[in-house]
Order: sequence, then structure tokens, then C-alpha cells
Amino acid sequence: MVTASEIGDRHQLKKWLKPRPREDGIAIAHRAALRVLPLWGARMHDAWAREGDLTSLPLLRCQLVSGTTALAPTAATKAIASEAANRANASVLTSNAVAYASAAAYVAYANADCASLITLDTTDVANAVANVIDAAAYATGFVDAFWGQIPQDARLLDAGHQPLYSPLWSGDDPDELQHAEAGMLRIWASDPPDRWAFWQRWWAGAKSGRPIDPQLQLAIVQGIDNATWQDPDATAARIREIEAAFYDKPQDTDNLLEAMPQGAPAQIGQTRRAMVQHRRELPPTFDAVLGFIALEVERLRGRNARSQDEADEIARQILSLATIGQAVAELQALVPATGTMTGAEAEQAEKLGRLYLRTFREWAHNSAAELVDSTARFGLVGASTTALTAIGLPASLVMPCALAMFASKDMIAKLKSAKDLLPNGSDKGGSA
Repeated sequence: MVTASEIGDRHQLKKWLKPRPREDGIAIAHRAALRVLPLWGARMHDAWAREGDLTSLPLLRCQLVSGTTALAPTAATKAIASEAANRANASVLTSNAVAYASAAAYVAYANADCASLITLDTTDVANAVANVIDAAAYATGFVDAFWGQIPQDARLLDAGHQPLYSPLWSGDDPDELQHAEAGMLRIWASDPPDRWAFWQRWWAGAKSGRPIDPQLQLAIVQGIDNATWQDPDATAARIREIEAAFYDKPQDTDNLLEAMPQGAPAQIGQTRRAMVQHRRELPPTFDAVLGFIALEVERLRGRNARSQDEADEIARQILSLATIGQAVAELQALVPATGTMTGAEAEQAEKLGRLYLRTFREWAHNSAAELVDSTARFGLVGASTTALTAIGLPASLVMPCALAMFASKDMIAKLKSAKDLLPNGSDKGGSA
């Protein structure tokens, strides 16, 4: 059996991927294609791109589909993924980019193949993932550099982490790609401001490991028809409509849970045992989480946004907090007063726990830059780390999300002291 650290070529990668779920392969391929995306974006003002009336949009759509599938898999995206892949391939064929810019062609093929992963039979996925990585490597000629990133992504998956919540490069990206990124961003900035505003935020989040809410990405993937995707301005206008509707009300946890894959039997069993073991501590801990959410939402609503981007970020944070609150309230109702939990209750609780962790991770990452001295924020982090570990989630998954918010020993000390705000005994069996 090949370990994550041993992956160095397509043969070893295919062996490592064979027993793993499709989403792991999609995550690895998505990140490989994403690393070279700027090579295409930087060429969109070249003559061959202008002659073909090309933009970054077909490849961005592929990335949105593949990233959404890795973070929030759903069967509904198969037809969309197929169309996105066809459009990306058509961009190469229409522009004859193979003749004019072979590197750009490899980038387009890598992104198209990445979207196609969603539609393939399971037996074909490992080979297709390797093809994506090879295409990305050939686009730059840095074969060792690209394959050198794969073990790190694989190790994160082995540890139960989602690589998309980690920086795209484990070290500095190659100079050629840094220059290409600067060129891509210059092109986006030179166009009308609204045209690429969402994609600028999306790219910054994807590269830094702080992706935009996957449910918003899914809403965009599913909410834009094929005709609209052909026009950057029409797409931008539709994205603004989708974002406005998305942040107008909290998402229904039933829909979020339905899009999540079934939990592993071992983790469901761990959730059942933990919630029974901590039946006394969990209700006051959940009460504390809900109280800190209310305080933090009140603080956010009282802020005066200095720009539309800041107002949008406040709305995103409030939505994340609302989703956490819904998950916590439903978990609280599942804590058994006596006896044990039924199988159906344990399955529901395990999914809610994963939704809680995922949304907590997104909120922690997205608000990490806002280093304000807020008792509510520190209290929510402390209470959430306690609650998540008390329902059976490994501390190795929970703690990195919490500590991601804190940039100094002083702030980490504040996180630890936040546990003092919890009800007596509510941290038993947990780790914060």
C-alpha cells in the first residue's frame, strides 16, 4: 500500500487513490489545475485570445464546479460539469491555442479534465486525476514542483483535513506563476469593476485556503444557465443576484445535510458514544455557543461598513453564524436525556457535527483577518472547540480551525482563557 508521503508519480498516486472516495481525487486534481489557472488568465489580452473572443470564464466555471464538488458533493452537478468541461475544451479548439500558446492549452485541458472527473466512472477517476496533474506540470515544465505538492495534499486528506482549506502552495509558488497571477489580476482590474469582482474574491480565497462558502459556490454553479455563462457581464450580474438572495436568509440545514455524503460507520458510532457520555455537559455548552453567536451577530450588525466588499463580508459572517446556530440547535435536541441514541439519530447528529465543523472552519478562516478584541468571538471559538470535541470529532480536526484565527501567542492565550466563560464542567472530555 502506498502512503501519502510516497506519492511521486502517477503510478503511486493511482495506487493511493484506489481505495479512497471520488471527492479526494477531485480535491487533488482541483488544486493542481488551480495552480496553473493564472497562465490562462494572463493571456486573455493576447491576440489569439482576442481573435477567439476568449475570456477566463470557461476555466473559472470548471474550477467552481470541481471545487464545489470537493467541498459539497452533490449528484446534481454532473450535467453542469460535463457542459463546463466541453466549453473549456472548445476554448482551446476555437482559438487554436495549441499552435499559439501550448502552455495555455495544457492549462485549459487540465481544467476541463478536472471538471470531467465528476462524470467519470469510479474506476477511471485515479487515471484522470493523474492526467490533470501531468497537464498542469507540462504547462510550466516544472514537473517536480507540481508533483511535489501532491504528497502534502494527500497527507491532509489522510489526517481528515480538506486540502482546499490550506494554502494552494506549501511554499512559494514558482516565479513564472507569480508573474502570471499578477498579469491575470491586472487584466481583471482593467475591465469594468463589476465584471470580475466575484472572481477576484474567489481567487484570493482559493489561493489562501479560505474559500468562499461552498454552498454559495454551489448556488452559483446551479443557478446560472449555459447561455449566461457565455457572457462575463451577464454572469457577473447573475452572481450578484444569487449572492444577494443567498445572504438574505439563513440556509436550510436540511438542504445542506442532504448534499453531504453519508458518514463513516466508525464516526457515527463515535458520535453516538460521545453524545451519550457527555449528555450533561453538552446542553449548557450548546447554550453558551448560541449565546456567543447572538452577541457576535449583534456586534457585526452594529458595524459601519466602509465599502461594499466589507458589507458583503459582514453578511457572509452573519450567514455562517446563523448556519452554526441552526446546526447547534438541532444537535441540542438530539442529546439523549437517558439511555442511548437510535441509529437514525446518531447518523443525523454525525452529519450535523460535520456541518458545524465545516461552517465553523469557514467562519474562522474568513474572519481571521479581523483581529478585534471581541469577547463574543473568543468565547464562540472556545465554546465551539469544546462542543465539537464533546460530540466525538477529533481534536486534530477542530483545533487547527480555531487556532487559524489567531496570529500571536497573546491571542492564543485569549482563546484558552475563553473556556473560563463556559458553564462549570462543560469542557469535560473536550479539548480546546
